[in-house]
Amino acid sequence: MYPSCITELWIPENIVTLCLVIVVTIAYYFSTSTFNKWKNLNVPYLKPIPLFGNTLNLALGKYHPFVFYNNIYDEFSGHKYGGLYQMRTPYLMVRDPELINNMLIKDFSFFDDRGIYKDFEVNPILNNIFFMGNPAWKTLRNKFSPGFTSGKLKLMYDQIKECGDELIKNIDTNLIKNNNEINVKDIITKYSANVIGSCAFGLNLNVINDDKSEFCKYTQMLFKHSLKQVFGQMCLMINPALLKALKLKEFPKEINDYFNKVIKETITY
Repeated sequence: MYPSCITELWIPENIVTLCLVIVVTIAYYFSTSTFNKWKNLNVPYLKPIPLFGNTLNLALGKYHPFVFYNNIYDEFSGHKYGGLYQMRTPYLMVRDPELINNMLIKDFSFFDDRGIYKDFEVNPILNNIFFMGNPAWKTLRNKFSPGFTSGKLKLMYDQIKECGDELIKNIDTNLIKNNNEINVKDIITKYSANVIGSCAFGLNLNVINDDKSEFCKYTQMLFKHSLKQVFGQMCLMINPALLKALKLKEFPKEINDYFNKVIKETITY
C-alpha cells in the first residue's frame, strides 16, 4: 500500500487534471459546434481550426484586416460566395457582382445592418453613414443623397482632376529624386486625403506636396495597425459585449478631437 501522504497528494492532482480535461473538452466542443454550418448548406468554405476558426492570423496581428479579408476573398476565386468562421461565428463572403447588386438594391431591406459593432459614445468618429444601422442610416442617407446627383458629381470633377494633376507632378518629381522609385502606398494615401479634403470639406490641403500636413498625419493614423486594435479585434470576435464593457476606444482621443475640429470649422465657414 502507498503511504497516506502520497495518496492524499495523488487525489488532488487527479482532480485538477480531470477538471482541466473537462474544461478543454467543453471549450473544444463549444468552439467547433458551428463548424458544420457551411458544409451542411453545401457552401464552399475554408477549413476552420478550434477556437479561432479562420481568423488566427488576424488574431495574432499578422495582417491588417483589409489585407486579411482580401486574402480570404482571393481564396474563393471561381466561386460566387464562400463561407468562413470568425472564431465560432459563421460568415458568408459574397463575390458575385449580381448577388451584391441585389443585396445593396433590390433586397436591401434584409441587409441594411452592417453587422459591425459600434459604440458611438466611446468612438464618436465612427458615428457616420458607413457604420450606422437603421433607422439612423436611412435618415442620414436621405440627407446625403442630394449631394450625389449627377450635377453635383460633375462639379466635383474639376476638384478631383486638380488633385490628379498634383499627383502626376509629384510622381514625376519623386521618380527623378529617388532613382525611379516611389512609395505607392504613401503617395496614394496623400492623394486620397487631398480628394476627400477638397470634395468633402472644401479644403485645399496640398497634402501631396506637404509631408508635414496634419490632415495626412491623422488620416494615416486612422489606418495604422496597433496592438490595441488587435486586442479590440479579439474582444470583438469573442463577444462584442466585451468592447462595450471595457469602453475600448478604436482610435486615440487626439484623432477624434482633430476631425471634430475640422468638421466644426468647415460647418462654421
